[in-house]
Amino acid sequence: MSQENVETARTIYPGPLDLAAIFASPEALDAARAQLEPFFEPDFETVHDPAAVGLAIGAPSDEGVSEGTDGFIAIWRDFLSAWGSWVVTPTGFIDVDDQRVLVLLTYEGRSQTHGAGMTLNGGNLLTFRKGKVERLQLFFKRRDALEAAGFQE
Repeated sequence: MSQENVETARTIYPGPLDLAAIFASPEALDAARAQLEPFFEPDFETVHDPAAVGLAIGAPSDEGVSEGTDGFIAIWRDFLSAWGSWVVTPTGFIDVDDQRVLVLLTYEGRSQTHGAGMTLNGGNLLTFRKGKVERLQLFFKRRDALEAAGFQE
């Protein structure tokens, strides 16, 4: 099953995606939702660190967990509105065990107001149940992603 999970992860992360552009367009967001929902449990859990590297994802009182597609969209909507671009590029897929795949990512953002750019190396840890993602953990630091998967950088 783990190789199938890696292939599913490759489908979810096909290449560079500008999330700011996708979230800015209702049509693009609806299309992305339709493409991705078959790969996720309806009530999948997204886990993130609201204070990660000073990037405010979610509300200040956010506990760092949301459920389902609507919850995922809610935590990203406000964050992405500050960015002219936020390109997520997969750089590696690691088969952690029978249930988990670590997707190594590069984030490249350009602010909406000043045009300032930044690059982060992080990752997402996907936990699968019966071939679908049941948990998505987001990391803006590669070290944290590797550690969560049981590896060291």
